[in-house]
Amino acid sequence: MRRDASMIASDPDISAWVAANAGAGKTYTLANRVARLLLADASPQKILCLTFTKAAAAEMQERLFRQLGEWAMLPDEDLRDRIVAIGGEAHTDLAKARRLFAGALEKKGGLKVLTIYALCQILLSR
Repeated sequence: MRRDASMIASDPDISAWVAANAGAGKTYTLANRVARLLLADASPQKILCLTFTKAAAAEMQERLFRQLGEWAMLPDEDLRDRIVAIGGEAHTDLAKARRLFAGALEKKGGLKVLTIYALCQILLSR
């Protein structure tokens, strides 16, 4: 089975640089990568997503939280299909996958989606 570039870039076991034109699917790929990192037990507070614009940061955060929120409510087969569709494993712990949304929101200093400017502001203020 041939894996497309988006599936490869969303693999949390590799290092990937995602660069593409507007509308090419960068946000989709990066949201899938974060979801797969969380499925692989990455701590939400250790994930930092950076982008150039506030609009892109808001879109990425909205997309990721919408995806994880949907996972919390899906029947087992549909959830398994969604996880496989982003390159995850079919044998994933579905109960854990359903808890990712709450975990990403509830952890102190949880998942961050920032602009490069906002990150620089945080670093300079420290």
